[in-house]
Amino acid sequence: MRKLSRTAIAAAVMIAGVGCQDLDVPNMNNPSLDEAKKNPTNMETAAGTAFKYMFTVMQASDIRNGTTLYPSMAFAGMGNEVTSGDNTGRFSDCCLEPRPEFNNFDQGQWINRTPYQMIYGGIATAKDVLESINSGIKIGASTSDRPRGLHTDRAEWWSTFMVGLGHIYLGMIFDKSLIIELDKPIDENNKNFRPYTEVLAKGIEQTRAAIALATKAPDDTTPDTWVNGIKIPRADAIRIMHSMIARAMVYGARSPEERAKVDWNAVITELDAGIVKNFQQQAVNTNSGTISYYKQQVQLGTNARPAVRLYGPADTTGAFQAWLAKPVEQRAAISIATPDKRISNADLQKNGNIVTAGAYIQFISSQAMSASLGNYLLSNYRGVRYGFGTTNNFYQTGLIDLMTVTEMDLIRAEALYRLNRRAEAVTLINKTRVANGKLPPVDVNGPPQATAAQKAACVPRRDDGSCGDLFDALMWESRIENFGIEATIAWANARGWGKLLPGTMIHLPIPGRELQTLELPYYTFGGLGKPGTSP
Repeated sequence: MRKLSRTAIAAAVMIAGVGCQDLDVPNMNNPSLDEAKKNPTNMETAAGTAFKYMFTVMQASDIRNGTTLYPSMAFAGMGNEVTSGDNTGRFSDCCLEPRPEFNNFDQGQWINRTPYQMIYGGIATAKDVLESINSGIKIGASTSDRPRGLHTDRAEWWSTFMVGLGHIYLGMIFDKSLIIELDKPIDENNKNFRPYTEVLAKGIEQTRAAIALATKAPDDTTPDTWVNGIKIPRADAIRIMHSMIARAMVYGARSPEERAKVDWNAVITELDAGIVKNFQQQAVNTNSGTISYYKQQVQLGTNARPAVRLYGPADTTGAFQAWLAKPVEQRAAISIATPDKRISNADLQKNGNIVTAGAYIQFISSQAMSASLGNYLLSNYRGVRYGFGTTNNFYQTGLIDLMTVTEMDLIRAEALYRLNRRAEAVTLINKTRVANGKLPPVDVNGPPQATAAQKAACVPRRDDGSCGDLFDALMWESRIENFGIEATIAWANARGWGKLLPGTMIHLPIPGRELQTLELPYYTFGGLGKPGTSP
């Protein structure tokens, strides 16, 4: 853990303006850790670097031995959001059927090793900032009303938030983790891994501590280097913290039973205090830790495409149900027809010619995906919400959504549904269903089915082809509207709704090499009927 702390601090000193995407191997020779921690400028930079570590897990890339890896794409694969026909980016194992056991030591281990190291790197960086502040360092000149330094309070509440955010993501991703306390030094010999429920609770507790600090602190705004290109006023930062707590409470559930037991009234309380505008970051190709390779990958037409299981429920022809009914080895890419304007509408009577272009997902006539791992992984569609993949550089130049008001609206809709306030849930579901999908509005029973024409045009449909109910419509809106926002959402929702494929990991194990270093027993997840997997 202390090694991660030193790595993180060195990165904080060096990272500004560096184009390399590998945050994991900075030069430790100069400056020394102790000297760096005495420098207020370094500490202010480090506070922002902590978020860059977190962003790597959310959307960015990691470089290992010259190979670019995409940690979040593994979550997208497990959540049936994307598919991959080859091993480019090393996430195809998470798309395979039947789901295999995860190799927790060799080649594929980056899937959990990168998030593990990056999150703890961010936590350690933020902890170093907090320790420096506690030792008396002042960030900015002291004034009569701010004797601690002009921006010391800002660095304190932001760094406290980063520690909390790290634990929230550890709790959402891993089966267990080491808890790093705000008020205690990092214990290098700590082997006391705690279950994800405790880790999530600690992340929420620490984020609430950050909210309390920010609430009583002098008004301030973060520099636009912390979340790149975006200055965040204190009040907006507090709203982001509340929304992250809502994510933790909902996305942390590992099963439908756990999801049902969420305190949905408490979730609504957090949402009421949460974001009122999208939380974003400006991507800059030369600025490490700002580029969304997740958004690049979901827009590609080659080694990654939207999964059939993502857009299939919008099909009204039965093509998706026919695909599901076939043995895995007999499946191939399909074309669908749908009234949902977010997805290309193919006229299946005219050899798949496209009559409507989709706003989020479009048919692509050429098949550039590799079939080396099986035809069942092929898809005839590509993501276009942020442009056309390799012909568009939005992922490295655009304003990247990290969390949206729509995401929060759909969490609220689920809370209202589960609290039997379904008429209120209907209003939120219809916001995107009607405006973006151009679909007929749902009522408390779901999509309209009063006439034969309405039944024929029903979206979404269940796996058996029947028209979905209100909760199916809610799940569909969340799936399609959160496509391309953050891959963790698809995975977390699928496990909480009981929609993961059998044998899919419900959380990741501690990296095998970390277990070896700590002299702890090896274990792993994944595979039909194995521990830590969906039934």
